Amino acid sequence: MIFHNPDIIFLHIPKTAGNYFTNLFIDYSEESKIVNDKNVQDGKNRFSIKSKFSSKKHHTLSEYKHNLILKNYEIFFTYRDPLMRLLSGFFSPNYVLAKHNLKDVNEYKFSLLDFKNFIKNEKSSFEYLVNTKNKLKLKFVKTFKIKSFVKNDSYSIKFLDFNNLDIDIKKFISRYNFDIPNKELKSKVNVSFHSEKIQELSNNKNIKEIITNSHHRLDYEILNNFERI
Repeated sequence: MIFHNPDIIFLHIPKTAGNYFTNLFIDYSEESKIVNDKNVQDGKNRFSIKSKFSSKKHHTLSEYKHNLILKNYEIFFTYRDPLMRLLSGFFSPNYVLAKHNLKDVNEYKFSLLDFKNFIKNEKSSFEYLVNTKNKLKLKFVKTFKIKSFVKNDSYSIKFLDFNNLDIDIKKFISRYNFDIPNKELKSKVNVSFHSEKIQELSNNKNIKEIITNSHHRLDYEILNNFERI
């Protein structure tokens, strides 16, 4: 998501309240909302976006690099606990309905094998923040630590905390003097389907180990390597 005057890039990492953020600030951005699939998108809470800079919602920083001079922008993203983010993504209508050819997400029953396959193919939050598509470089990041990739870049990336989103959204508004009506701020972030099941699974040690043993383990380093807004 791109803003000009002020010059901002917001990286919409899946399942980090990006639709809520987009609904609040889209009128200040270069983007327009579109509906690509009426089966899962309603144009309000679920939608796609498009502009001359963006062809989809979930751009990585390396994709934006081809059209923008990154050092001229302030860059933001929302950080969410990796376990909760991935469980929310796994139970999303986009994934469940398409993957299992179901008409109702409530028909789906959790499968550990399905979840393993899902996180294997899902980008980590950190992969959205890395300014490279180089496969060897990405392999290095996934194998070691993220510090060298964070400290050596000439641009600033800050995060909004998903668990304190109300506070951080207000900081973002104040920082750039955006005029957002209070009624819009009070609108709810999309609530995941199977929210009770997600909460139950988040306490499962086996699921936690699957994530910490995958490339998503790097996401746990984000809090110590990026600055909060």
